[in-house]
Amino acid sequence: MLCGNPYAGAHHKSGLLSGCAVTSLLALPAAMSLGVVLSPTQAQAQAVINTNQYSSVDLANYGAGPVQITAGTTISPATGTGVYGTGTAWSLTNAGDVQAAAGVGILLNAGGTLSNVAGATISASTYGVLMRNAGGSVDNAGLIEAGNDGISLNHGGTVSNAAGGTISGGHMGVYTGAGGGSISNSGVISTRTGTAVSLYGGGSFTNSASGQVSGGYSGVYAGVNGSSIQNAGIINGASFGAYLTGADSLTNTGSLGGGVDGVIDIASGGVVDNSGVITGTNAGLRLGRSSQMLNSGSVSGGTYGVELGNGSTLTNETGGLIQGGGVGVQAGNDVSIVNAGTILDGTQAGIVLGRGDTLNNSGSIAGVTGVLASGGYASIFSTGTIATTQPGGDAISLLGTADTVTLDTGAVISGNIADSGTNGLIVLEGSGALATNISGFAAGG
Repeated sequence: MLCGNPYAGAHHKSGLLSGCAVTSLLALPAAMSLGVVLSPTQAQAQAVINTNQYSSVDLANYGAGPVQITAGTTISPATGTGVYGTGTAWSLTNAGDVQAAAGVGILLNAGGTLSNVAGATISASTYGVLMRNAGGSVDNAGLIEAGNDGISLNHGGTVSNAAGGTISGGHMGVYTGAGGGSISNSGVISTRTGTAVSLYGGGSFTNSASGQVSGGYSGVYAGVNGSSIQNAGIINGASFGAYLTGADSLTNTGSLGGGVDGVIDIASGGVVDNSGVITGTNAGLRLGRSSQMLNSGSVSGGTYGVELGNGSTLTNETGGLIQGGGVGVQAGNDVSIVNAGTILDGTQAGIVLGRGDTLNNSGSIAGVTGVLASGGYASIFSTGTIATTQPGGDAISLLGTADTVTLDTGAVISGNIADSGTNGLIVLEGSGALATNISGFAAGG
């Protein structure tokens, strides 16, 4: 039994543990310590919203946070925002149902963190989740849907969409604004008219094997140099699967497709590493200047398999397939192509080379014209197969000035080698026999 006033030492450590109380308290189990020591959870008690609300909810009315909306609780104002927090970075967990028929679902005006758990719903006419004036973080395992953006982090932040989670918007699924964004997806992110995942201010996006991304315009957009996209799942866009704007990197081990182009980089310096599948109605892949493409998977397009800007490089590894309905690979000027895989076309040429391009082939290239060098000063070296699919057609056609063809041991040419330009040169190295028609070369060429 304790002696003395148990409250006498409330502001002094030794007051409670004085006299005979010392022995008694020390003998108590930790679980019976009279609540003197608070756990971190107890020290920062979570405010709970557990009754239905039919007007906008101000988080400031629930203390300093964190705040939880419990399962089975509905917040559904007739107009305006469902839940809002201002003045500080709020921490909010939603296990209920937030509906904003004429406004924003959840608005955190100074950023913060939001967890939308499995089974929870956020539905809004404008923005499902909107964070302004500071960065924020959203973890979603439930449903977030909106007429404009599913999630809009105007100053960047992180979004994690778990397997079973869905984020959808009329314009954008997830938007990370002017700040850098880090987005990971194992669920579904979609939009009806715009971009499903927008790294407007740059950042990274990782789509896991279970992740599905579908955009009304593009699946993923990267707005700043240095952005990184890694896809092991499915990304599709009505126009573009992935839309890059500069020296961004894309690694694809999954499936990526676009109604116009599978992947497009409108600037320079992009790097694409594909061991999955990339498809496009026009082109599978279109890269700007000084870009790099490494392929061990499949890239196909209705018109072009791959288009390369000036100064770019392409390595098609063993097992890699590039196929175009018109041209397999369309190269700009000063492009370097190394092929150990297969490059095919449907109606024009396996590869079209520009001015000063180099081609090193140990794989297989086939088309109505196998290789067409159109710009002059191209260098073609082959120990593999170059073939025409057209009876009597050209395996290699040179249209420019001072093009060079070097055939080494193992080279197979199925079709003609024709020089319609000037000063073309054929060099035979190693061993083997060349049994093909050669035309248009000057004596000694």
